[in-house]
Amino acid sequence: MQPSEYKFRIEDILVEIATVSAAMKSVREEAYVQNLPLRRMVERCVEIISEACRHLPAEVTHRYPDVPWKSIRAIGNLLRHEYGRDDDHLIWRIATVSLPELQHVMQEILASLPPESAP
Repeated sequence: MQPSEYKFRIEDILVEIATVSAAMKSVREEAYVQNLPLRRMVERCVEIISEACRHLPAEVTHRYPDVPWKSIRAIGNLLRHEYGRDDDHLIWRIATVSLPELQHVMQEILASLPPESAP
């Protein structure tokens, strides 16, 4: 798969991570759990990230074996199909710990892509 075919997915992931990061700035876990609109926004961003990660080619993800790709892909299904049964504390941890870690990987992948050719 050519980088041009998945670069926009990486950019989408970075946008969603930035959105969560901005929304979660200075939010404590207890406040997050009590804020339904914020929880739903974070869940939706995590869903988008999960779906975008499903479309990254194996030759890219295999270079980052420490990233829990299977779990990232699976969390979207949990949010879509098991809504109401998700764990707010787990999503808070994803938003505050896992996404910043994933952000660094996505930035590294994006930086490693060849420059786009002029038409």
